[in-house]
Order: sequence, then structure tokens, then C-alpha cells
Amino acid sequence: MDPEDSSLEQKVSNYGLSPSSERVVDVIIDYRHVASSLATFLQERGYAPGRFNVKKTGTKFSRTVEGHFEINSRGDKRRKVAVTITKHLFDGYTATVEDESTPYICPADVKYEFKFLKRGVARESAEGTFHFCQDSIFVSYHQKDKNGEDESWVLKLMYGQNKRELRKLYETMPEMKHAVNRHLLDLVAETVLRFTTLARVIQNVGGDAWYLWLTGASTVSKIPAERFYSKTAAEVTSGLPLAFYLRMIESPRTVINQLIERSDVASWHRLEETMELLASEAELTEEEAAISRKVLKLEHLLKQPNSQEKVNEEVRRWNLGSSPQLQEALNEITLIDYESIRKQLRGYLSELEARGLVKSEISLDDIVDNSMKLFPGRYASELRRQISEMLKGIIRQPAQEEYGQVLRNVKHHLNTNIRSDMTIFLGNYPLAYLADSHWQIPIPGFVAYYFLLETADYVNHSGFERLNTVVDLHYVLKELDNDPAISSGADVINQYRSHLTRVSAGLYPLLLLIAGAGQYFSTRTNGFTNYVTDMFAFLAKYAGMKQWHKFMNALIERCEKELTEESKSD
Repeated sequence: MDPEDSSLEQKVSNYGLSPSSERVVDVIIDYRHVASSLATFLQERGYAPGRFNVKKTGTKFSRTVEGHFEINSRGDKRRKVAVTITKHLFDGYTATVEDESTPYICPADVKYEFKFLKRGVARESAEGTFHFCQDSIFVSYHQKDKNGEDESWVLKLMYGQNKRELRKLYETMPEMKHAVNRHLLDLVAETVLRFTTLARVIQNVGGDAWYLWLTGASTVSKIPAERFYSKTAAEVTSGLPLAFYLRMIESPRTVINQLIERSDVASWHRLEETMELLASEAELTEEEAAISRKVLKLEHLLKQPNSQEKVNEEVRRWNLGSSPQLQEALNEITLIDYESIRKQLRGYLSELEARGLVKSEISLDDIVDNSMKLFPGRYASELRRQISEMLKGIIRQPAQEEYGQVLRNVKHHLNTNIRSDMTIFLGNYPLAYLADSHWQIPIPGFVAYYFLLETADYVNHSGFERLNTVVDLHYVLKELDNDPAISSGADVINQYRSHLTRVSAGLYPLLLLIAGAGQYFSTRTNGFTNYVTDMFAFLAKYAGMKQWHKFMNALIERCEKELTEESKSD
């Protein structure tokens, strides 16, 4: 399908770029580019969609185009696949694809939701013409229950479900939503109580302390900081084999989804779903209700002469009754093209091997043979899980030089944070001394300086949290798990963090006494004790910075030492 390709080519040529001046150009897309990408998505799964037929368009806050593709199913039945394409003001395009009647493209009660960018690229061909690159706009897609209620934007914001990784977290462990609820409710309770307490304190201290209210406002800076440093942490670990594999597996065109959503494989999944529904409604024995095992017999019958009659006769023996949905599913089952699947899977594994991601002792042919045994006789979700686990199991562990590169990347990024941390720390000195001086500092300037200092501190702290977590989870945890004397590295890290929390809680009142003593004796020593406590704080901060450098350098040296020992043993 090529929906109005000529107009798409014209849209590219309107940039006025000659073939010799640029090899890649930006393209502002419209609904036709999205429709073309959806058609390619269906073609990759063995369907043959016709032209995209627009039924109506509507404009509210975003522009919506509704239409459908027509597809010929087995038995020459025309199927309509409903498509809704929405252009958003800031966030590109979204699209939904679902069957207009009985399930064919999608599983029962499921629709596909897609996300596309608002800009793509066109690449120059050898002939000098530009061709639109569909992969440049395809961001992601996922299955969604048509009968499920949409969560409000507030809940989506709370749970972060605009992130693919977090959606998978909640799908795998929905219990994690309770942990999020507890964290947010606890935050609400403590924040409200602390601020109401602060209000009472301010009433007694006086009106000049109103700027304290602004200290809480600086916490908003954590939002962009967490977004930035989470992305930085992902970039730091992007060179590890499993991270690289996950990027391939999570791409919109991952081979796992292409295999499971193929038209021939999907026809068996539809049949199993229909039979399971009928079996649940009929009073069958446990043996009679074992649909997945019985389906394998049908594949053998489908290879024989008069296959459809033999299939129908076999199914009648299963006491499922008769229904139009069952007969329709039986008429549409297709022999699975195992050679095509084998070739597709082998090509994907060869790509993993060429990138150096596969364990050296793994035989790709054995992996392909084991994967082929899963078709059919597995439900779609089970098939997806088993193939994913099989492929994930062949990915090698990171080499020591890769761990070393991660540590060096973390050190490189955190060097900036270390310097910033010291700068922010030193910035407290002029704030403290100016506030205590005879100079009359304008309140707005004082507030702006204090607010800026607090904001910078929150941003910097987010960087430490995210990047130090990378070190703990990817290297320290690995080293602990490799030690035979340690049963669980995760438990050790948990105890380590608990210890730091307890020590910090114990030191806090002692340090308050030291700081308070310096302030108390300041009037008796002409401010000398203030200088002493401030110098003590500076020396402690400087020593902490030196210890961080020792920590990172020691980890890198440890990694390089292990690498040297490995090379000697080889």
C-alpha cells in the first residue's frame, strides 16, 4: 500500500534541496505518513491492506482522522480494520488500530495504540530522489484492552505510565502501584504537616521570615533534574550487552512481536481464544477442556487432502457446540510458514551475534530449533514470554572492560556534580555572613539568592542519586553476587544503606550541637567560634570530595586488575 506516495514525494521536494546538496532532509508529516506506516506494520505481519479510506475528520484541541483499511482474509472474506489518527498540539501523532467486527488483526477485546513523531526524514536514493523513511517517525506501540476504562491523566502522571519501562513494570508487577500510592500519600501527609508547623513558627519569629515558604518551592526543580539524569544514567549503561539487546527488543519493529502477530500464527491464536471461550461455557471434563493440546492435531489435519472437512469433523468431536465465531475461526486458520519464521528468527539472531551480544558457547541453530517447537500450541502471551526468555538467556554477561567503561562514564559525568556540589556549598558562606552583617540586604535579592542555591542543590543531588545507583546496581551488586561467601548481594546493599541511614540519624543531633555551640559562643569570642565551625564544615566537605574520587578510582583500578588477570589466564 502506498497512500498517495506522489504527494508525499512532493512534500519533500518543497524544501527546495537539490540531490547534491543534502542526503537527508526533515519532513513535517501529516496523517498520510502515519497511515502509510500503519499499512507497512500490517504488511510485515502477513496482511495485505488496501488503500486507506478516510471516513471523517474532526478538529477540537487536536485534529482527528478516522478511516479504515480493507483486508482479504482466508476464504475471500473482506475485513475492515478501523483506524483513528490524532494529531496532538505538542506531542506528535497517536493512532489506534482495531477490528471493526470480529477479531482478525487484533486479539479479542484488544486494540493497538501507536505513537509517532511529528517530524520524520527523507533519504536520497541513488537516482537522486528523496524517499520518506517510515522508521524515522515510528516511536512505539502496545496492546490495550478495549473494554478497560482509561486512567485519568492524573493517575498516568502519578504512575509515570507515559514511560514504556514503567508500563512494563506495572504489567509485570501491578503490586508496585501500591508502593507508589504509599510513597505519594506519605509525602502529602509529611509535607502538609511540616508546612503548617512552619507557619506557626513563622508567626512567632516575625514577618521577615516569610521567605522560608519559598524553600519548598525549590523542590520543583527535581522534576526536570530527574528526567535529565535518568536519561544520562541510561546513556551510561547503554554499552552493556543486555541494555543494547533490550533497545533492540523494545523497538517498534522487534522480531518477537512480528513473529507472534504474523497473520498465520495469529489465526491459530484466534482459534484457541474462541475454543477456550466455548469450553468455559460448556460443561466439559478437564481432559476435554485442554484446548491447547488438541489444537496441535488440527495443524496435522490441515496438511491433508480435504483438510477443511477433516478439521471440522475433528472439532465436532470436542463437544464445543457450534457457533458462527468458531466456524469463522476454523475457516481462517492457515498453515504456519515455518521456513519463513525460521529465516526471520535466524536473521535476528545473526544480527545479535554480529554485534557481539551472544554467549560464545551458544549454538544459534539450537536456539532456532527450540523456538520453532513453540509454534503453535501456545497462547500469544505465553509464546511472547517464552521466546523473550529464550532470547534473553543467550545474551552474554558484560565483559570487565565494559564495566570499566561504565565506571569511567559515571566518573566523567559526576565530576561536574562534584565541582558543582562544592560551589553550592561555598555559596552558603556569603549567604550566612551577609545575613548576619550590618548591611541591609534587599529582601527580594536575599530570597532570589536563597532560592537559587536550594534549587541548584536539589538538581545536583538528583545527579548523585541516579548515577550512584548505576554503580551500585551494575557493578557493586555484581561483585557481591560473585563472592561465594555472600548469599545475596541485594541484601548486603540493603544493609549497607540501612547502616548509612542509622549513622546519619545518630550524627545529626551531635552536629547540630556543634553548630549551635559555635553560634552560642560567637558573641563571647567576637565571632571566632563561628569561623572555627565554618572551617570545620569546609574541611569535612573537601575530605568527602577526596573520598569520592578515591572510591571511583579504586573501583576502576579493581576492574582493570580483574581484566589483567583474565587476560593472563587466557
